Formats: sequence, structure tokens, C-alpha cells
Amino acid sequence: MHTDGPVVVAIDGSEHSGQTIAWGVDVARSRGAALVLAHAYRDPREATRWGWYPVVLDAELLEAEAVTAVRELRDKVRANHPDLAVDARVLHGPAVPALQELTDEACVLVVGARGVHGRTGIGPVGDHLVTHARCPVLVARTPGPGDDALPVVVGVDGSAASFDAAHVAAREARSRGAVLRLVHARHPRGPFRAGGRPATDLRDREDPAQAAAWRLAEELVASRPGLAVELVLCEDDPVPTLLAESHEAQLVVVGSRGLGVFRGMLLGSVSREVAADASCSVVVLRDGTERAAS
Repeated sequence: MHTDGPVVVAIDGSEHSGQTIAWGVDVARSRGAALVLAHAYRDPREATRWGWYPVVLDAELLEAEAVTAVRELRDKVRANHPDLAVDARVLHGPAVPALQELTDEACVLVVGARGVHGRTGIGPVGDHLVTHARCPVLVARTPGPGDDALPVVVGVDGSAASFDAAHVAAREARSRGAVLRLVHARHPRGPFRAGGRPATDLRDREDPAQAAAWRLAEELVASRPGLAVELVLCEDDPVPTLLAESHEAQLVVVGSRGLGVFRGMLLGSVSREVAADASCSVVVLRDGTERAAS
């Protein structure tokens, strides 16, 4: 990943592509980066080579139409945002490897979510890229009314990756004028099952989890005067905790994995499940790549 690389937006021509592009524009402008609209085109003769029926479509005409459509989107974005450097690329071949190759040079990859009102679910391409892209991935969902007044949520577990995620989330919260909510959920211990234990007493600073979370909150406030930080500490499974928080958030930030004092929160499966099922947009970071840029 290059922190000075472009923001790449994966577009597929779906009804949600416009919102995905809007997120990409916001990210590119906030980072002072160029924007690249990327569409993966696969020759239908190649895609159906092993099918039962011969291909009768005009492959050259379909490719020309794809190129024209992407260029029209590029020109529209340029007209609406003349201060932004915008390029368009039509990639040949299967979408996943074609887009993944672009992540070597990108600072962020933006992919769209799909589902009811665009707020839930990601397809197989987005799911694979969340896991294997070599730069941070933003899973873009259509914001609802009043979402810009909601907090930015970040999952923390004491690992270096989650500390980096917290600094990125703090940058996002401050730029949006939003509250930053630090969420640490550890798996229940003893006889308590998931969801069965109340939130941890925030006054118990002898608890290692709380001590680390408080230190992180104080560091973020000290480095960003005026930033409002809330702390949520509970004993529950991390995935349902973060998904519940996403109902009342404008953005959730997670690290790609976590290993540390609170081992086990942000292992890859957690960030993947949150990206797939959250009710708001999600940023999934790559380990160790974002602290310098935050």
C-alpha cells in the first residue's frame, strides 16, 4: 500500500455504484489523493467457454460499451469536482485479481455493499477483497437520514493493529465533527454467556483491559484537542457487539487482525463479518499501514 497512492473505487454498474463513487470522492478529497474509477470487464467468450451454449454476443461491442460507460462516469465526476484528479480504468479478466493488483499502489480501495437500501451485505468480490486487498478497504453503504450526527465506532483489543485503527477512527471522527466511540468486547468468562453480562464497571482501572482502553482514550484526546471520546467496555462476543454498535454509527473502523493483551477480538474473521453485516459503512485496515497517515 502507498499512503500517497490514489483512492480506487470499484464500480460494477449496479444501482449502488453512485453512492460508492460518492464515498470515494469524500475519501480522496480528505486525503488530497487522486481518484480512480475501476471496472473489471471479462470477455463473455472467456467467461462462458465451458458453458453449454455458444456465445452469440458481440464481445467487442460489449467491451466498447463498458469503456464508454466508465468514461462517462469519470467525466461526470470531473465536472462535479473540478478540483479532483479523476481517472478511469477498465480492467480485463476476473474482478478479484484485477482489482487486487490495483491495491498494491492504492491508499484505499472503496467497494460497494448491496442489499435492502444498500445498507447490508457484500457480494463475493467485495468479501474477497476485504480479506485479501493490500490496502485499507472501505465497504460503502448508503447513509440514512441523520447518520452524520452519529458517532464513529472503532473496535479495540489492545493490539498494535487496533491502536492504529483507533487513530484512523479519531481522524475520521474529528474531520466529521463526530464523537469517537472506542469499543472493547472480550469473550465472556465463567458462567456468563454472550450477551448475559452487563457492561464492565468503567471505574475499575485495575482491570488491564480498562487501563489500556483509558490510556488509549487519553492519548487520542491529547493528540486531537476537542475530540469527544466515549468508552464502551463489555463482556460479550466481539462480532455481535460491533454489529449492534453499527446500528447507531455513521462509520465503523476495524483492524484486519489483533494479537495482544486482549487476544482474540480482531482476528480476521471478526473484521470480515463486521464488514459484511454492519448497518453502516466499514473501514477495514491492513496491519501497520495506517498509523503514519493518521
